[in-house]
Amino acid sequence: QSVVPVLDAAGTLVGVVRLADLRPFLAEEPSTIPALAAELALEELPVVTPEMPLAEVASLMFEGEWDELPVIASQENRTPVGLLSRHDLLRAELGFD
Repeated sequence: QSVVPVLDAAGTLVGVVRLADLRPFLAEEPSTIPALAAELALEELPVVTPEMPLAEVASLMFEGEWDELPVIASQENRTPVGLLSRHDLLRAELGFD
């Protein structure tokens, strides 16, 4: 998993922390690491809904160089329901369950 969803107190998706953005802090002193996930979270990111065509999802992933994207219940209800990866798209395209 390369992204971790960041939720607010109501369980609504507010962003993600990418592993690549966290790596520079792993060699740092603990006191220099941001205290909250929200401090590292990317808030501007494409999101996927269950009804979105896979071709559209693939386009979002490849345009933004995302390995994974959060899946939310709907555009109005940003409750996360899963993560969709490039690997998942490839499996779907090849017909694997």
